[in-house]
Amino acid sequence: MSDLIIRRCELEDYRAVHLVYSSPQAMAETLGVPYSSEEAWREELARERDDNFSIVACVQGEVVGHLALSVYMNPRTRYSGHFGIAVRDDWQGKGVGTRLMEACVDLADNWLNLTRLDLRVYTDNAPAIALYAKFGFEIEGTHRRFAYRNGEYVDAHVMARLRTDCDPPAPGMIYERETSERSGAVARCEVCGNDYDKALTATTITNHCEYLPRAGAA
Repeated sequence: MSDLIIRRCELEDYRAVHLVYSSPQAMAETLGVPYSSEEAWREELARERDDNFSIVACVQGEVVGHLALSVYMNPRTRYSGHFGIAVRDDWQGKGVGTRLMEACVDLADNWLNLTRLDLRVYTDNAPAIALYAKFGFEIEGTHRRFAYRNGEYVDAHVMARLRTDCDPPAPGMIYERETSERSGAVARCEVCGNDYDKALTATTITNHCEYLPRAGAA
């Protein structure tokens, strides 16, 4: 869709974002309730937070979708984030969700250096599950009776996407340090910055940047 653009969500978008989440189908796929308040959305968008990145999808200046990406701020989980997404009912199935997801993954991978993204999605929301799967998300588990919706309990999947470039080396691989004496440079892990080296067959290691000496080395 050539006239669809993705941009930062601004405070003045609060009415349009409220309309997205107030459309019946979009609302039903969130944890929202009917008759939500415009003012609540204005207050939400007015909050400045370092851990939250809010974007909108617009067609000819009209907001038709919204996505909020949040980073887990615990020191031990800052490599990961989660997000929520909604597309206005009359724009679902037209590629809006795909464009928002493209922007979300680009932001997570190339600007925030997040190595894990996760979300929760109702188990009966097949289009959304298919969309997430297209971007590499996999089902990790299921919350039973996750929420109460329209008179009944509904389950929700936990889905996550892990960047494959941060996977630990396969069992049976070992890393040999490239010293300045041998190569003039020391390779470093792009994720954590620790030294690491070329993979050689040897004993099993578990950490993506762990250094073990070659068998027989002093």
